[in-house]
Amino acid sequence: MKNLLLILVLSLFSIQSFAGGCPDGSEPVKSISDDGTYFVYNCGGQSSSSSDTNAENNSSTSSKKSLTEIKKSMDDDGILQLEEFHALNAPQAINPVSVSDFSIIGKTSIRFESNHGECGQEQNWSDCDNDRERAELNYEDESWKIEKWYRFYLYLPKDYNSIAPAKMSLIQWRSIEPSLMLITFQHMHAGLIFQRNGDAFPNSNIALKSNEDLLGNWTEIIFNTNWHPDPEKGFMKVWIDGKLKVDINATAHYKKGGKLNLRYGLYSSYMSNYKNTFNTNKMPQRIAYYDGVKAEKNCQKLLDINTCNNLISQNINEYTLYLHNSDDKELHSRSICKISNASFESASSINDFYNPAICPLVKSTNPSATIMVKEKSITAEASSIETTNSDPTISKVIEVIQGDKFIVEIAEPHELAGTNLSLNLRDIDAPDAVKSCPKQLEFGNQVKDFVAQKIAGANSIKITNFRKTSKAIIGQIIIDDKDLGAMLIQNGYASDEYGYWKGYFCSALQAIQAGNSNYINGDYEESIFWYERALVIDPDGSNNSQATYDLSKLYRAYGDDKKSLDYLKQSAGLNYIKAQEDLGSAYLNGMGVSKNLAQAKKWLKKAHDNGSKRAEGLCGCDL
Repeated sequence: MKNLLLILVLSLFSIQSFAGGCPDGSEPVKSISDDGTYFVYNCGGQSSSSSDTNAENNSSTSSKKSLTEIKKSMDDDGILQLEEFHALNAPQAINPVSVSDFSIIGKTSIRFESNHGECGQEQNWSDCDNDRERAELNYEDESWKIEKWYRFYLYLPKDYNSIAPAKMSLIQWRSIEPSLMLITFQHMHAGLIFQRNGDAFPNSNIALKSNEDLLGNWTEIIFNTNWHPDPEKGFMKVWIDGKLKVDINATAHYKKGGKLNLRYGLYSSYMSNYKNTFNTNKMPQRIAYYDGVKAEKNCQKLLDINTCNNLISQNINEYTLYLHNSDDKELHSRSICKISNASFESASSINDFYNPAICPLVKSTNPSATIMVKEKSITAEASSIETTNSDPTISKVIEVIQGDKFIVEIAEPHELAGTNLSLNLRDIDAPDAVKSCPKQLEFGNQVKDFVAQKIAGANSIKITNFRKTSKAIIGQIIIDDKDLGAMLIQNGYASDEYGYWKGYFCSALQAIQAGNSNYINGDYEESIFWYERALVIDPDGSNNSQATYDLSKLYRAYGDDKKSLDYLKQSAGLNYIKAQEDLGSAYLNGMGVSKNLAQAKKWLKKAHDNGSKRAEGLCGCDL
């Protein structure tokens, strides 16, 4: 069943077209780079992937239009406003193309392309010498201390070549004097990220849209700014596909004003991070499309009044944050967490969120990410819960056994009144603190201590939504009008999935089973998480050959061919026959790797020797 589901997913992905990518409106020819690590596209028989040349020497330059032609074609279309923009480096890599096959905006969009070696030059600055490449358009001198509205439509292809852990800016705000990055919209491990730099709140990464929804789809980005030097007056709001995602104070830190600069396109920086991670000297080709780019002094000129009213009326209850380790070398190593608006505003720096008491790393696929509670008060609070006089009161907590199990005394008058009563939290699974593997016990005791501290400082402890069994009372514990179970889940100390912690800390088999279950149910992101967690728990596990094979299929479905190939090779190396067949076929047909007959025969022979009945037919040769 799960294989059938994946085949259907892959089939849907395979029919996604990349039409109209060439300046003449024709479809580019897709191929694999020489080292097999990324996609390249050829227009008119010419390669778009130059090796060691600057943009002006790029082999596809002759087919690209000048900036003047870009402006004219956009003006005639009546959609884009480019008269205020000028090109920053590699303008020949920016050209209008027909996008009728996938555009929801207009008949023509701007196609940005960045290849290895296209680093360009600016006055007093060399991208080549500073680990950077770019192809951008920009507003040279943008509004300061004035409210303004902006709209962008962004399209990244389904098979977009991510350069993470290097940085890829798609839209950026800069101050000019001094030169300082203020805001960037970046493509990172998790998808589209809003990154703010500044003294007040450095390096805040707000997740805007996941790769699953971002790649292969148009994204509408609307933002409203006022770069006022007074933090109480300066602000920035960002809507993604009509939903408010960012609402923060934003200031350029000027007392008398200064020049600001708004840019969009492809700006790659810290490229050595990518090269070192993947052991290559070449950067992959990067392609992005923009449409509907517009700037106005008020919302009504940008959009219709009903849309404006809908945008302005929205509020943010919680932020989705993206965290990663500074030395993170895993392409998909990430942690996504949700944090309340109040907690976000009260944090002094992004480092506060690495405290699991505020933003747990429970979902991190990075094996080096540790769960360690620091001595810090909890700022993420559960919603208030009203209790009634009919709800029993806990007069004494005799013992906290673990985060979700207690021995209590219930006060009179109530039908449950008594002492030495067992009480369990409803629908909550906290990590064991009594009998388990060492890692779960360690975390279980941390959660137990957290609960004990909450109880020790409580003015009121009541039970609601309860039922009595032969062994225990099961219900919600309300501490000073706050639901303890909700508080534990919100802070990463408990799960609403029974058996979660055994699979997370102790049992690779249980993690595999969770991966299988989510695979069958179509929750592929959860499936990836549990399969990779199993590999962390038991790197030599007997089920790893199947798990790595399924991970290869899942990452391929997500368009991450590099990760898919890595796991396919792992699975084949563990003698999984299907993986050996697939890897041999890949080398035979040049699918995701360079054609290599010797490697194809090697892996198909291994499959044949392990009992494959298909290997010889796949090879078309004697094995």
